[in-house]
Amino acid sequence: MRRFLDLFFLAISLVLLCNATFAQPVLGETSVRVVPKKAKFAVAGSVKDYGYIEISGDIRKSAIAKLAAAIPEARRTAGSFTHDGEPVVRLFLNSPGGEVLAATQLGQLVRSQALEVWVDKGAECSSACVFILAGGVSRTAAPGARIGIHRPYFSPDEFASLSYAQSQNQCSQLAEGVRQYLAKMGVSETLYDAMIKVESRKMLYITEKFAESTRLLGDDPAYQKWRRARDQKALGTRRLELLERFTDCINAGHPDSQCSKALGAW
Repeated sequence: MRRFLDLFFLAISLVLLCNATFAQPVLGETSVRVVPKKAKFAVAGSVKDYGYIEISGDIRKSAIAKLAAAIPEARRTAGSFTHDGEPVVRLFLNSPGGEVLAATQLGQLVRSQALEVWVDKGAECSSACVFILAGGVSRTAAPGARIGIHRPYFSPDEFASLSYAQSQNQCSQLAEGVRQYLAKMGVSETLYDAMIKVESRKMLYITEKFAESTRLLGDDPAYQKWRRARDQKALGTRRLELLERFTDCINAGHPDSQCSKALGAW
């Protein structure tokens, strides 16, 4: 009986998903650019200088090649580096969504290149954009950023020549692909379940607490562990522990003068 109910509710979710397939609007082009190192942006109320990548506008397949070309340039103009000298590349998102499959491919590229992903104050990352956000090894939304979810939809071009039975099978494969993608990125299935409940013509803007609880925001555990191992090799165990105490102190909101004592005899 439990197995029957699980299959029943899965079938219902796929029908809802496929019914939304033809709601996709005409999309514009994706803007992908490397912002020069001296350009300034606000993050959590502060203003700093960085070289970073910005993706804005509708998400299209053409953005994949653009992002691949932008990453080497961003590495050359990066404003910060890891302890072992690797440039830190940050990707800022401001998009209402677009093509789901393109977004998941962009997300896989983001993960493979170990990019940090941000949604800045006043920016939006909604619909398919969320799949790019999920790809970051570090995923942050500044206060005032908006993250919106709804039921994924797919291009009508993929379904126009199919029979109804074929379209249902195709939808099943695409839906399972989205589910597997989020799982691969370490995002809880709770986020996918929440997406399915929201009609594609509507938008649910999720809270920071919910985004963190589903692991859409936060650090990828595997990358975090790998990065710490690299840092330990570069700094040594004692210095890394001192630095981590200092970082924890700053993140807790204590003043620099107090936190610097945690560094001890650096």
